[in-house]
Amino acid sequence: MQLLNANSYQKGGWYCTCFGATGREAFWKGIRNYYAKYDGGNANTDDLRTIMEQAGGKDLKEFFKQWLYTPGIPQLDITWKFDASKARLELHITQKQARLFDFPWKFTIGDKTAYNYRWR
Repeated sequence: MQLLNANSYQKGGWYCTCFGATGREAFWKGIRNYYAKYDGGNANTDDLRTIMEQAGGKDLKEFFKQWLYTPGIPQLDITWKFDASKARLELHITQKQARLFDFPWKFTIGDKTAYNYRWR
């Protein structure tokens, strides 16, 4: 039971942000290639990383280091204020944990306007 902890479940869910790191098409291409190569066999994390890198043409070493090998998950403090008279939305997003994570933050206001922000 020591193996079945937050790193297996909660952190594993964050790990699925690989979808955002590679893009939709590359992610699914990588998953298909991974299963085609390792179906019924053995593979390790570097095998998955290598296939996902090949599918998306991106180096994912830092991504895997951050989401799989680094302890913890982002702890976000989010506050917002809307000024209807100016049609202005103000968001304040702060990472509260000691080590900052680099990840895309995507949100939509209404049904037409999408905003993207990347933590740095």
